[in-house]
Order: sequence, then C-alpha cells, then structure tokens
Amino acid sequence: MILVKKNQGTYENGLLVSYSYLHKDGSVKEPINYETTLVNRKGVFYTNDTNKPYSGPIFSLYEDGEKKDEGTYKDGEQDGKWVEWYENGQKEEEGTYKDGEQDGKWVEWYENGQKEEEGTYKDGEQDGKWVEWYENGQKEEEGTYKDGEQDGLWTYYRKDGSNEKEGYFENGLKTHKWWYWDENGKYYHIIKIGLELDIIPLLGELASKRDAQLDGVLNNVVGEQMRNPNSNIFTVFEKEFSIQDIKLSRYYHLYGASADEIITALKIEVDNANNRILEILQNRLDQFGVAEPTIKNQGRQRIIVELPVAHAFNATDAVFVQDAKRTRFLLQSTGLLEFFLVKDVNTTNEILVKIDQALKGNETIADVIESASVEEVEETKESNDQTVSVSELFGETEELGASSDSEVVDEDMFAERPFSSMLRNLGQEIGIPEKNAYAVKKILERPEVQEKLAAVGGTFLFSHKAEVYFDEKIYSLYLLEDKAELTGEVVEEAKANLGPRGSTSVGQPIVNLTMNSDGARKWSIVTGSNVGRRVAIVLDKRVRMGLNIREKISNGRTLIEGIANINEAKDIAIVLNAGALPMSVNIINERILKKYVE
Repeated sequence: MILVKKNQGTYENGLLVSYSYLHKDGSVKEPINYETTLVNRKGVFYTNDTNKPYSGPIFSLYEDGEKKDEGTYKDGEQDGKWVEWYENGQKEEEGTYKDGEQDGKWVEWYENGQKEEEGTYKDGEQDGKWVEWYENGQKEEEGTYKDGEQDGLWTYYRKDGSNEKEGYFENGLKTHKWWYWDENGKYYHIIKIGLELDIIPLLGELASKRDAQLDGVLNNVVGEQMRNPNSNIFTVFEKEFSIQDIKLSRYYHLYGASADEIITALKIEVDNANNRILEILQNRLDQFGVAEPTIKNQGRQRIIVELPVAHAFNATDAVFVQDAKRTRFLLQSTGLLEFFLVKDVNTTNEILVKIDQALKGNETIADVIESASVEEVEETKESNDQTVSVSELFGETEELGASSDSEVVDEDMFAERPFSSMLRNLGQEIGIPEKNAYAVKKILERPEVQEKLAAVGGTFLFSHKAEVYFDEKIYSLYLLEDKAELTGEVVEEAKANLGPRGSTSVGQPIVNLTMNSDGARKWSIVTGSNVGRRVAIVLDKRVRMGLNIREKISNGRTLIEGIANINEAKDIAIVLNAGALPMSVNIINERILKKYVE
C-alpha cells in the first residue's frame, strides 16, 4: 500500500501557523492559505516571494484546522464568490466581490444556522431589497437601500412577529408620516402647536385715528390680558373705554354708531383676519411639503396646528430640529416685507447725540442696563403627554435677549453717553454687541427716545441676526425713514436661487423678487429719486439687508442677499409668495401626541 500525503502544515507552540493542500506528486496545490502565504500591502495582497499582486483561490483555517473562509483574489483584491464559516462548521456569510468590493447577493447566518440577513450590494454599497431576522427566525426588518442609504418603505417587527413601526426613508432620513403599533392599535405621532393671535395691534390699525389716549387704552387691555389670559378680549376692550369715559365711536365711527354695532363689526374684522391667517398658513405648509397638516380655530384668539412628524421627537436629532425651526419660521413669520430708505450718516449721528442728551443723568437708565433680562414664557404643560418646551422642540431662536454675561459698557463713557456708549462703529452701520441688544431695545422703547425719533421722522430697526466682528457677535442697527416706500403687496413672485456669475452674490443663496406693474413703477421712482442713498429690505421688522442705490431700477426686479443657506432662501420665498399675515401670531405651547388610526 502506497501512502500519498494530501496536506501539510506547521505548528508553533501547539498552534497551526501554515497549512497547504498537496498534489499527488507532492507539489503545493491551490488554493493557498492567504493568512500565511500572502502579504497585505495597503489592502492589496501579494505573494511572499514575488512583487506581484496575487490572483487565484485562497482559504484560511481556524487553529483546530477547520476551514474559516475561502474565496478568490484577482490582482490582489477579493473577487468572485466568498464564504465564511463559524468554528462549529456552520456557514456565517456568503456572497460575491467585484474588484475588492461587495457586489451582488449576500447572505449572513446566526451560529445556530438561522438566517440573519439577506440583500444585495452594488459597488460596495447596500442597494436593493434587504431583510433581517431575529435569531428565533422571526423577521426583524425589511426595506430597500439605494446607494448605501435606506430609501423607500421600511417595516420593523417585534420578536413575536407583531408589527412595531413602518414608514419611509429618503436618502437615509425618515420622511413623511411614520406609523407605530402598541397594545391599542396603529398610530402616528403629531406635533400639536398652539398659536395665539395678537389682536390688540389689529384693533389699533382698524381705528380711524391713532393718538396717545387710544394707545393708553390698548396698553391697558394688553396688561389685563396678561393678568387674565382667559378673559374675553372684546369685553376687556369695551370695559376699558368705559372706565376712561371714551366713546368707541371716537375712534371706530366707521364701524357703527353704538357700542354694540362697533364691537360686532370689529369681531367680524378679527374673524375675517383669522380666516385669512388659516388660509395663508395652510398655503405656507403646503409649499413647504408638510404632509396632511391640520389647522383650525380654537375660539377667536387661538389657532391649533397639528403636524405629522417622521418619528418620535428626539431633541438630539439635528435634521428634525432644523426642519422644526423652519416650520416655526413659517408659522410665526408675519411675512411683512417692507422697503425703507436709510437715513444719512449725519442725521444718524445727530439723533444719537440727542438721545444721549435726553438720557444723560437719568438714573433709571442705569437700572435698565442692570436689570436687562429675557422674560421667559411659561409653556403650557399637560400631564400624560410627551410635552416638551418650545426651545427644545424648535431649537434656540435668534431673539434680542440678554446674555448671561454682563453688558459691554464702559462706566465713564456711559455717564457721558448713556446710549451711544453701548454701540459700535461698523463704518456705514451702527453695531450693537449681542450682550447689549436687549438693553438697547428697552432704551429705544422709552417715550423720550421715541419723541426724538418722531421729530426726525425716523425709526431704528435691528438686523435679523448677529454677525461676528473681531470675535464678538454684533447686530447692526439701522436708522430708517419712518414710512416704508413699498411693501410686499407689490411682489408678484419670490424665488429662491443661487447668485449668478458676475454678481456680488455668485454661488450664494438669494431670493429674487419680481414686482407687479404698480410696484415696478413705484420702485423706479424710489430708486431714480434716491441714487446714492441706501435702502433697507425689511422682513417682519428685521433688516435683511441694506443696499446702495447706484442707479434707477425700471424693470421691477431686486433681490435679497445675506441668506445663510438655500433652505432659508426657500422659506423666505414661501412666506412672501403666500402673503403677509394680517396680524402677528405667537407659539404658546406644543405637545407631541399619539394619533390612532381607526
């Protein structure tokens, strides 16, 4: 009997370190053990005795001699069918490679032989249908990939085989409505947002004339509403006129002769404005792409908005928070676009001096600086709901609030120039350090300051966000004419875009504005009569940009620059195209709720 050696190997310290199959003539037979005979150089495998990438079949073994994996290399990279095994001999995974990347069908198994997952790769990325199973054989999840990202419908199951959740992905992100299952059935998550309408300013605008006495009445109504939020605003409104012995007809004679007629007519005006707000908000959310939003009145002063969300709220989910912040802008932005001429530098300097003179020596100004703080809004909370705060839900907003640090004020300068000492010179513009913004805002609201501004026909407005100058965040402050030259009513179309070549905003997000014929005519007159001056484009009482008028613009076109990103540009365009709200709205509460499907 002739014995023929079939394989050979080498042990060191009891461990198998090399292993080869042999031909009958004793020569080494392919495949070869790549772990002992090939060298890995930056992901490409070479034979020990050559400088060429290896091509051919390979294998590797566990320490006990059981096969670990086998496959083929082509030019030093995995190519063709590959199989891997557990130590118990059970297959672990199987699939194909192409040019070093997984390509085609792949299957993985648990050590007990139960299939774990199955799907396809394309050029190294998951692509097409994929299914995963629990170790007990129940399906865990199934859906499709596209270019390595989850895309399309995905369904998830519990270990007992019951449905857990189902929804859609787009480029790896959850989108649209997602459904969930619990012991009560199928449901989805909604954000329920409470909006409060600011009726008082509208009542002021409806008056046939406006004076200090009417403003006093309106301020008293605001105060009473703050003390008793659930009080009927028209009851408080009428009562305040009675207390001050003022007839409603003095300011609202166009709406009737008697108090009852006037109140009834004003209620109709508010209801009409309310319905207009519902229509505009619906239009904005439709353009934004929110699926199935619900918007309805809750009494005369509040609106409830319900928005389906892609998944249960997670404050750390940056994408969701970003979209929620955009939704907040769409719900709260009045959408009031205005074009104001900017006062010249001399007038601005003169008014700063006059304000300083009016405030100098006034001890209450120092109190304003010391006590400047942001008033926190108490959010409505309800038990048994996943209630979160507005700041958690939408992220921090760019408000003119006091910083936790002290105001940037030099004491000696403040004594001489109590207002301008809080400002900075930014060349063409006035700067306000973010830490001083709230105090400056409160000073500008003071009657003696408003009197100085009225004397020159001017108004101060802030920029819409703070910019960094020399490691300090600073708002710009603009002194504008007190009457807008044009409003957003003349804008026929607003379109988000990227600045074209040859422009100062090349490649940057912008909003192109096209005006109607009336707007084009007025814009032509404004620009033609004010060459050399600056004009401020203002949205919701914040200056979006200030531009120099270099020549007459007759085509009724202009643009808004200085926008952070294309999404912000799109949102501004949506708000402008939908039209301005007839009165401002504020988010007062929000909750995340389950909504069951019947």
